[in-house]
Amino acid sequence: MARALQPCGTRAAYTRHCARREAIDDACRRANTLHQAAWRKRDARRKRLGELRQQLLFRQLLDLIAGECQKAGMLR
Repeated sequence: MARALQPCGTRAAYTRHCARREAIDDACRRANTLHQAAWRKRDARRKRLGELRQQLLFRQLLDLIAGECQKAGMLR
């Protein structure tokens, strides 16, 4: 059973137009632009969160190493 076609002004309709090599109307083009902007914003947040996690893990590792060195008498 085939799915119902999404109306123009949606990302699905934009994709359909591209796949069928049809002219892309303004509503579909706008829907795609909004979709891409939202995706870029989420992706930027994800990357920033990954960087923050990496920095936190690095700091925790340094603290752990410093603590072990201090226990071993390597640090004053």
